Amino acid sequence: MRIAIRNGGGETPNHRAVGPWATAVALPISTFALLLVVAADGMSAQPKGNAGAQSRSAKHMLAKMRTMCVGRFLIDVPDKAVTSFRPAFLSGWDISSIADQTDQEFIDWMDQKEAALKIAKGKDGKPNRYTIAPVTIKGFSGKFFISGRYWDTWNEGGKKVTGEVAELLALVRGGGVSFSLFATERGPEETRELEQIINQIKPLADGEIPSEPGFCIERGIIREPLTAKQHERVKMFVGFNDHRDISITFDTEAGLKGDLPLLERSAQNSVRLANPSVFHLLRRRVRNIGAIEGQEYLERVRENDGVECHSFAWEAIHYDKKNVYKPQLELRLGDGFGRPGEQLNASLSDKAVLELWDKMLSSLRVRPTTIPKPVVPEPPPPATQTYAGTACPQTGWWRCFEGGDKVKVFHGHTQYYRK
Repeated sequence: MRIAIRNGGGETPNHRAVGPWATAVALPISTFALLLVVAADGMSAQPKGNAGAQSRSAKHMLAKMRTMCVGRFLIDVPDKAVTSFRPAFLSGWDISSIADQTDQEFIDWMDQKEAALKIAKGKDGKPNRYTIAPVTIKGFSGKFFISGRYWDTWNEGGKKVTGEVAELLALVRGGGVSFSLFATERGPEETRELEQIINQIKPLADGEIPSEPGFCIERGIIREPLTAKQHERVKMFVGFNDHRDISITFDTEAGLKGDLPLLERSAQNSVRLANPSVFHLLRRRVRNIGAIEGQEYLERVRENDGVECHSFAWEAIHYDKKNVYKPQLELRLGDGFGRPGEQLNASLSDKAVLELWDKMLSSLRVRPTTIPKPVVPEPPPPATQTYAGTACPQTGWWRCFEGGDKVKVFHGHTQYYRK
């Protein structure tokens, strides 16, 4: 089976595939629904045995590009691409956004959540214990939902601790964008941490690239201060309506210790070692993108039934668990995906898929930022004018001029005096 070949290398403890060919198969079902759904007039990818119909060039895809902000980085994608995001992760919270929701739909969403809590049962089968509180954060409206409360005991610092835990959910809306922040097994008092994160969120317009420091999520930025210990993570998916077999992901996650480098893992993969004729190597090399050190492994895979597809991977190396600007970075591309159980030849030739890959990967860069300067209000107009060496008539701003005997003005001609 094709998936057995692509996934046969197993996974590392942090659930990343050992071989680069395993990447796209592990996408969540919701992403397959977005990227792999079949149009009524048929797939653009070719069924097995029809490789001659491949697109030989990606120029039609690359004629116009647009820039996406993902985490602390920018990357260009074809303008015709369809993009989506997995919920971002920060300090144990899953953070999602909904940009196409109206104000009334947001209110209905909160009402539906409240109605569901009223009829839900707890772990003990008794009515669910829950609390609902309004969000009172400038620029946002919404509610906190604290539900599924129960008492539990756990080890903390070598000691047994007993406390109340619950599911915490915040549904908030600001700047025309709705956000959901969710975590399980948290203390009910941790809504204070949620409030802090919400206070750091700034909604973004569609396609907006922010200039201030922070971490980009879908249609928003979580502004500083942030640390690597919070393990900020976000993942973007890229697909194409006219090449539905292609799946591209870009992933950034801070605070990780590191893993075996990509080239070392690929050399040890048991599936490749057992089936060398299946894999045709296109590239295997160190590839730095500007100051970002990395490695890439690109190959074409020929299945037992003759179907051919591509599996490309690039990963940053030497990432620093203490530095949010040196996170784990991964760009991956796979193609030949169709309906469940359907095998397709890649819709792009080697040349075309390499053009697409190189165009995107070479655009990767750290997002430039500027620290906003505090706005210093202009002083009010002077009350009147006075002369150096004379007494202050009254408290206020004054325009000062040289006094008699050429007494000079110090510290500027516009000054504030208190009588």
